[in-house]
Amino acid sequence: MYWYRKAAAQGNADAENGIGVLYDNGLAVHRNYHKAMGYYRKAAAGGYAAAMRNIGMLYLYGHGVAQNFPAAEAWFQRAIAAGDTGAKADLTWIRRAEAENLLSWVALAAVVTGAIWWLRRRLRRSSSNGPRIDSKTGLLRP
Repeated sequence: MYWYRKAAAQGNADAENGIGVLYDNGLAVHRNYHKAMGYYRKAAAGGYAAAMRNIGMLYLYGHGVAQNFPAAEAWFQRAIAAGDTGAKADLTWIRRAEAENLLSWVALAAVVTGAIWWLRRRLRRSSSNGPRIDSKTGLLRP
């Protein structure tokens, strides 16, 4: 930490990122995601690609910030543009997770739609004394 701080004081982006990593992982210091983000941002402002990826990871997992996939994706894209090839895998993972989440919602919608269809059919077949669905409004009627 001593040498990282000396180098960071001279504007060394690698050292700023290194201090961020120490705070992010709680190495030799107490874990502090807010401080990690501050150092990552300084390093990213200096064009350090690994810091951009690290910021994306904080947004991806919601460490010290609200979880935000679009922000994570944007930081991963910046890291890729700055030359960090590892950020490509992170970006692919986010896109896959978003697609799986969308498929889960579609499947849930299909199940709910099927259940509604089954209930309506069942109610239509019920005895004349039971509740029925009004064909015009689609609502239950006594």
